[in-house]
Amino acid sequence: MKGNSMILDKARDLGISLSQSPEFIRMQSARALLDKSEDVSSALNEYKQKQEELLELLSTESPNRIFVASLSRDAEALRTQLLDNPIFTEVLEAQDDFEKLMRQVNKEISACIGTLNESNCSGTCSDCKGCH
Repeated sequence: MKGNSMILDKARDLGISLSQSPEFIRMQSARALLDKSEDVSSALNEYKQKQEELLELLSTESPNRIFVASLSRDAEALRTQLLDNPIFTEVLEAQDDFEKLMRQVNKEISACIGTLNESNCSGTCSDCKGCH
C-alpha cells in the first residue's frame, strides 16, 4: 500500500506540473476566450448541431439527399467561418500543443515501465535515453 501512495503522490505532482505548463495555461486561456466570444461559441454550437443532424439523417435507411446536401453545405460554411476565426484557431492550436505534451509524457511513462511498442525500441533500454 505504501508503494501505491508514493505512485499516487508522483501522479498528483505530475498533474500539478502539467496544469502549470505553458501548454496547459495557453489552452485554458484560449478556451476562456472562446467561452467569452458569443459569436464563436454560437457558431461552434450551431456547427455541432448541424453535424449531429447530419449523422442522424445519414443513419436512416433512406436519407433525403437534398436535405443531406443542404445540411452538409451549412455545416461546411460554419466550419469555414470557425477556421477563419483567430479565437477558434488559437483554441485548436493550443489543444494540439497540449496533446503533443501529453503524448510525450505518456511515451516517457510507457518507456520507463517497458510497455513502449515502437519499431526502433530494442526493449532493453540500453540504447534509449527515455528514463535516464
